[in-house]
Amino acid sequence: MSALLRTWVVASILLAACSSATASPPAATPAPASPPLPTIAPTASPTSLPTALPSPTATPAPHGQPITADLLDRLSPSIDLVQHGPAVLTVGFAPDGLLVGAGSSDGAIRLWDSQSGRLAQTLLGHTAGVQSIAFAPTGNTLASGSDDASVRVWSINDGKPLETVNSKLLARVLRVTYSPDGQLLAAGGQMCAVVLLQSRNGILRRTLPQPKCGSESLGWIESWGIAFTPDSQQVITGSGRMLAGGSLWRWTIEGFDRPTILAGYGLPVRDLALTPDGKTLAVTALGGELIWLRDAKTGALLHEMAGHIFRVNDLAFSPDGQLLASASRDGTIRFWRVADGSSAGVLQLGRVDPLSLAFSPDGRQLAIGTRQGGLALWSVAEP
Repeated sequence: MSALLRTWVVASILLAACSSATASPPAATPAPASPPLPTIAPTASPTSLPTALPSPTATPAPHGQPITADLLDRLSPSIDLVQHGPAVLTVGFAPDGLLVGAGSSDGAIRLWDSQSGRLAQTLLGHTAGVQSIAFAPTGNTLASGSDDASVRVWSINDGKPLETVNSKLLARVLRVTYSPDGQLLAAGGQMCAVVLLQSRNGILRRTLPQPKCGSESLGWIESWGIAFTPDSQQVITGSGRMLAGGSLWRWTIEGFDRPTILAGYGLPVRDLALTPDGKTLAVTALGGELIWLRDAKTGALLHEMAGHIFRVNDLAFSPDGQLLASASRDGTIRFWRVADGSSAGVLQLGRVDPLSLAFSPDGRQLAIGTRQGGLALWSVAEP
């Protein structure tokens, strides 16, 4: 029996074990009333994409206050890292906040000094767009997932590749993330599965096959959301397939227990984010403009947030868990109060499509990457 056939036999057995779970459709709740929204002036819109990346325009590093709801009217771009370049598909900060990484459609990963705007490293090796990056909790390595069907682990000290994982069970790698304890690296691929790898050597620890998924059910996964619980003992996965739905599942890593379904099967997940305390889950659907806050243990719907007029591309919680930021194709970043789901403010970016965003660990900076190749760090300006 070939290695590929053995892989599909194992995956089929796991799929059969999981597909018997019953689903409960999400119960809608009225969207909360929204207070007047502070609006920040739009930035200039790029009109062309040169082949070379220009030098960043940097100002001294911000030393202001963390981004909070009552300070959103003072939010402004403090460091313009790139104005025109390849589409910025994913962004993330190192644990100490001193580096911000960006994975792009040209297959490169660029690491920038978040204080000066200086380009620190360019990580080359992927042969297709980088869909996801994740810094290890130790801060010494970075993982990346790419359309070239590989997961790579890099040294951020010298930019050298440390491990490369190619898996036929993954195909395009859509999402990577580390467990908080740094022991596991999760990777979600196009072919209906999340794999848990031992971060120290890339060896497969466990495969989490998405139930009711496969070519016979209208295609492969188009998007993944993956979040570990703060204790690293469980992981929440959400998958999205256009025209074929999707679902949210909560898995126990040890013991190989059957997963708990949190929502689905009619929810094609575009992205999900978990609050730092692990209690609240934010979810948005593939191609949709709504955002839901759910109880991370039960899946119960807490709040439904409406405000974007086009699809939501990315979600990020502030480090204190009080704010949720959402990036949309409508050219805005919206901020939501987690406590009640109400709107806190809207950041107008102009005629661009923000694809990715991330808060710095201290909450003082917000990185925003766009389809038009812009990458900037935003912070609270001094009064």
